[in-house]
Amino acid sequence: MHCRIRLTNQSRQSLIEQLQHAYRVANLRLVKRIHALLYIVEGHSVAEVCDLLHLGEQTVRDYLRTFIRNGIDSLRYRRPPGRPARLTQT
Repeated sequence: MHCRIRLTNQSRQSLIEQLQHAYRVANLRLVKRIHALLYIVEGHSVAEVCDLLHLGEQTVRDYLRTFIRNGIDSLRYRRPPGRPARLTQT
């Protein structure tokens, strides 16, 4: 699958800032996600991005679809919903 998207300078700069922050806090999951998006913007195919980052094709497609739908907000990870733990740390 080969798709083409364009970003405004502001969006690209925001992605790069998010990438730098992800590197500072050592969030590998977010680093891979942002790199995948940047590679797609540069014109790489989904298959090429998968080979470069060792990700599944569906994962890269999901990253792209979510980014198109939600923009920069798609890069924020939230706690999964569910029942809170009944055990304490101690």
